[in-house]
Amino acid sequence: ECPWGSWSDRRRCKRCFSSCASCSGSRSDQCTSCQPGHHLTEGTNTCTASCGENYFLDHVPHALSAPSSLQGNRCQRSCVEGLYHESQGDKCKPCHKACATCAGAGADACSRCAEGFLMEEWRCVSSCSAGFYATEPSPEKADEHRMCRRCDASCLTCVGPSWGNCTSCSSGHSLQKGVCVVTTECTDGEYQDTDGACLTCDATCLKCKGPRSEDCISCASSRALDGGHCMEACARGKFLSGGQCHLCDHTCATCVDAGSANCTSCDTGKEETNNPRCV
Repeated sequence: ECPWGSWSDRRRCKRCFSSCASCSGSRSDQCTSCQPGHHLTEGTNTCTASCGENYFLDHVPHALSAPSSLQGNRCQRSCVEGLYHESQGDKCKPCHKACATCAGAGADACSRCAEGFLMEEWRCVSSCSAGFYATEPSPEKADEHRMCRRCDASCLTCVGPSWGNCTSCSSGHSLQKGVCVVTTECTDGEYQDTDGACLTCDATCLKCKGPRSEDCISCASSRALDGGHCMEACARGKFLSGGQCHLCDHTCATCVDAGSANCTSCDTGKEETNNPRCV
């Protein structure tokens, strides 16, 4: 085995080029690691004291079979903002439209998002997905950008990280003052209070939203819903349709349906001789 700084041509050890610490041949472009003060340039395998144009110095030590004192600094190829380096074709290619800068193709390779996009779990998106909320960058952190952060597990959608920041809930839960609580299924004749308990409706209601007689939202078939009340019959000037009382045409005193042609009696002074319509 040849000593450090030389290579074997199968018969004998030959010295590497002067800037190479290890090599695969004697030429300057056959370096595999560099002498202290030099950097291995990606793609050319040359050792230079400083990186050339369109390259940047990567300070991360590389796993080279070199002495521990030798740092594996490399001159990596650098593309302008909005492009990434594709090693296969050795070309700079455009980032995804959602990325301002990126490490590769696709919206999930963004390192910083383009204007109008937010970073959501390492993807740049135009708006946060369900279960995430948008955050604005902190003025104290110049490099921070808009992000989508995950809601509390109890929320379907939210405006902040807390369990009290929910704006909608998953099935089986109801939203109460920003909190998603387990919903108890109430039966006909009951309503759910703010604590989630089922309480009894007014006796006139089939279904309701509260305890009062004007809190009805549906009625038994023998009654008609009129402004939250379950009535035995619709008041004068109204007609029954679909279980609810509706206003007659303004010319009618009583009616059987909507429109002036469905009057059964007219307001005083609005009768028209030999014509069923009210005027």
